[in-house]
Amino acid sequence: MKKSNNKQSRGYLINRKHEIKEKGKIKYCLTGWVSRKIAINTLFFFVIRNIVKYFADTELFSITNELKMLILILPILVIIMGYGGFLEWDLQMNLMKVSSKNQEKVIKRRFINLYGVVLWGLPILLVNTFSYNYLNNDQVVLIVQLAFDAFIFLSVSHYIGRFIYKNKQKEYLS
Repeated sequence: MKKSNNKQSRGYLINRKHEIKEKGKIKYCLTGWVSRKIAINTLFFFVIRNIVKYFADTELFSITNELKMLILILPILVIIMGYGGFLEWDLQMNLMKVSSKNQEKVIKRRFINLYGVVLWGLPILLVNTFSYNYLNNDQVVLIVQLAFDAFIFLSVSHYIGRFIYKNKQKEYLS
């Protein structure tokens, strides 16, 4: 029974590697499933955040400000998508050569960073950062708010990545 699980996970990795070879590294980094998931998460969080802002206090909600924020988010989103795609590509390439405990630690760290921090933490941080009107605040308040948001969202997303890794560890390291 263990051999069939091993063949299934290896088949999954071979299929993913085939997709990477078919698209090429750069195209895969920008259009792979991780990049699409990052884009969907970010836009989903942006819509949810704006719905909450609209119903919470209509004086702060302005469609022109929200469109400006969306325009600011899009270039940063493309960078995060490329970075997430690169991490997925790197993880898939390293999964094919698991041979030591040290390599397993590297894979664990990359998995947690990709599926926790990049896939969930950065999109939430990006949307939360740009959906507030930070421009009217004092510089000290701005720095404290950004540091607090970064600490909270990235810490929580790190633990989300650890939780996902514990559930998927046998699949990735078998």
